[in-house]
Amino acid sequence: MAQTQANQPAGQSPFPLMPLMGQQAGGQIGAQAGQQAAAINGYLNIDPALMRQITQHVQALPPNSTPAQQLAAVQGLFNVLRHGGTLGLTWQDSAGREPRSPSDVLRARSGDCDELSTLFYAAARQLGIDVRGFRLSTMTLMSGGASVVHAPLLLEMGGNRYIVDPIMPSTVPVRDFSDATLIGVFGPYFNLSSQGPSAATAPVTIQNRNDFSTQADIVTVELLERAMYNSRLGTPAGTAGARRDLEDVVRIGSGGRYISGQRDVVAQNVYNAYFRPADAAFGKGARDASVIQGYTDSLAIIRLVPSIARANEASVYRTHGALGIFHRDGGRPAQARAEFAEQIRLRPKDPVGHRNLINLEFSSGNRRAALAACDAALLGIPQGPDYNAIRVFRNKLAANIAKNP
Repeated sequence: MAQTQANQPAGQSPFPLMPLMGQQAGGQIGAQAGQQAAAINGYLNIDPALMRQITQHVQALPPNSTPAQQLAAVQGLFNVLRHGGTLGLTWQDSAGREPRSPSDVLRARSGDCDELSTLFYAAARQLGIDVRGFRLSTMTLMSGGASVVHAPLLLEMGGNRYIVDPIMPSTVPVRDFSDATLIGVFGPYFNLSSQGPSAATAPVTIQNRNDFSTQADIVTVELLERAMYNSRLGTPAGTAGARRDLEDVVRIGSGGRYISGQRDVVAQNVYNAYFRPADAAFGKGARDASVIQGYTDSLAIIRLVPSIARANEASVYRTHGALGIFHRDGGRPAQARAEFAEQIRLRPKDPVGHRNLINLEFSSGNRRAALAACDAALLGIPQGPDYNAIRVFRNKLAANIAKNP
C-alpha cells in the first residue's frame, strides 16, 4: 500500500449543528441558562471595591422604585460616569490596546464610547435601575470623507426617550431613535453636520447601525470586540484570551447576522492559530505533544462553533488523519482507528482515509479487519489507480487468509 497520508479535497461539514433549545431536556436547558447567566455576570458585574466608588455618589434603588426615582438614578449615575464627570473618567481611543470590560474602565479611568456606555449599563444594572429600556446602538456617522464610529446608549423610560451617551455633557431627550434624530444630535457634536458654518459640507448619514437591546446581546458584542482584538495578535496569550471570550459567547448563545458573523470571524482566527502551526510542524516531520495539542485544539474550536466547519472541511479531514498517524505510531490502535473512521465518514469516496484504516489493521495483525476495510473501500471509492491498488491488495490478503486462516 502507499504511504499513509492525512490530507485530501473538501466535502461535508464534519459536525452536526448544536441542538435547538426546544429539543433539549429540561436539565440541559437549565444548565445552559446557568452558563449563560454566569457568562453575562462574569462580564458585567463590577468588582465590589470599584463599585463602591460609584455607590459613594449614587445609592442603589429600593425595590419597586417609581419611574421618577429610576430616571433620577439614571441622571445621577450619568453625572458620575460621563466623560469629565465626578469620577474623572475620560474618553480614550481603543486603537492599539485590548478592549476594556466595565471593571477595567474604572481601573484605567478611561474608555472609548462603547466601553463607557457598557460601564454605565453595568453600573445601572447593579444599582437596581431597570435596564430593559436600554439599548446599545453601534453606528458609523459619515459626511464626505469624514467618519466617526460611535456607540451610545438609547433609553426608553416612563414613556420618554433619551440618548444616554457618556462622552456627551448631558443626557438628551429625543422624540424617537430614528437615524434622522440621531444625526441631528450627533452630527453637530462631531462637527459632521450640514448645518455647520460651511454650506458646502456634505450631508451626514448613518451606516452600519446595529441596536442591541438585551443583556445577552450587549455582553456578546463587547466580548466579541475583545476576542477579535486578541485573536489577531498572533500570540499564545492572545489566542487563549480570544478562546475564553469565544467560549463565553457560545454559552450566552445570542444570534443575529452581525453577532454570528463576528463570532465566526473570531472562531476562524482562533482555529487558524491552532491548526496552521501544528500542520506546518507535522509537514516537517514533527510528532511531539505540541503538534497533537494544536490539532486537538483546532478541532475543539470546530466543535465550539460548528458554523465554520464547512469552510475548514479539508483541514479537518487532514487533522483526523494526522491524529490517527500519531496514535498509530504511539501504539494506540483504538484511538487511531477512531480517527481514520472519522476521515472515512467525512469523505467516504476519498481513498486516503480508507487506506489509512487498511494499513492500520494490516500492520496491527488484524488481517480480517483489514480485509473488511478493503471491501468497504471498494464499495465507496470511485474506480481508478487507488481503487485498483486496493483491489490487488485485497485479493492477495484474501488468498493469504484462505491459505493461513
